Amino acid sequence: MALAEYFGMQHAVLIGSATDGLTLAIHKLCADRNGAILTCGHGFVAQIMASHRIQKPVILVDCTLETGQIDTNHVEACLRKNDIACLYVASLHGIAAPLTDLRRLADQYGIPMIEDFAQSAGASCEKGLVGTYGNLSVTSIYPTKPLAGIATGGAILTNHTDHADWCRRGRFFGLDAGYANEPLVHARMSELSAGAALRGLSYFETLRYEREQLFKRYQQHLDTTFHGPRALPQDGSAYHHYIIYVKNRDNIRKQLQQKSIGTGTYFPVTLLEHQMSLGHIETFEEIPNCYFHAKHNLALPLWEGLTEAQIDYICETVLKIAEPA
Repeated sequence: MALAEYFGMQHAVLIGSATDGLTLAIHKLCADRNGAILTCGHGFVAQIMASHRIQKPVILVDCTLETGQIDTNHVEACLRKNDIACLYVASLHGIAAPLTDLRRLADQYGIPMIEDFAQSAGASCEKGLVGTYGNLSVTSIYPTKPLAGIATGGAILTNHTDHADWCRRGRFFGLDAGYANEPLVHARMSELSAGAALRGLSYFETLRYEREQLFKRYQQHLDTTFHGPRALPQDGSAYHHYIIYVKNRDNIRKQLQQKSIGTGTYFPVTLLEHQMSLGHIETFEEIPNCYFHAKHNLALPLWEGLTEAQIDYICETVLKIAEPA
């Protein structure tokens, strides 16, 4: 299909949501393996919800503040000292995680890698697009994501035919020849949503280019004062979020809202701080960068249709009231 062709993969399995896709991926690759799921403490709660469903423990490592992505050095140190079932890697904010190095580590330690590229479809790192490095790679297809759709949806990419066949069964209760052999999910994408996703794919690069121009205008105004997660020079970005680190973030958000400037936070707490994490998740060493990001990250408006004048107004306002963290 078109989505698989775009990413250069053999199979794309459409699903009801990225969370459903992560549930299927973790079930397929991790359920029968001993050990914990290794992931980053900075990320969306769906990462731990999916592992919680199959009662797999999770070990969190730190991120880097330069890119906001999982820290490869911490991953390697954790792999040396812990029994790990699989490596879960999320590429966040439109930026590619260090996928080449992480794929090498997964192969070196003989574990599968799950790639979550819901926020970064269209980004690239050294050897290819995000979404092409995992044994199973999952993305969201949603109105506010780089791969846009008209409703909640997602896709699983893989080059493994047996994995793809299993996921196709898994998205419809795990039925095989009429028999449900495993307790899986009901996660099919509707034909209407699939058609909209296909249509959206034809505009994918155009919209990415529009976001790139807005992102660069923010950089011209703000990057000399504020820092935030940015793609490495050799990598390509999907320009999904423009984030800066500010002091008194929540107060700044209120002040901006009073001036008709909406903002976001991605994400306001670490994965360790969710109530559902109790007794289920632990950290490998400390994760200070994850806590710093959670406390200080501020995402400014970045969507197609914003004008240069609007970007300039946002930047002027931010420079007047915000202080870099």
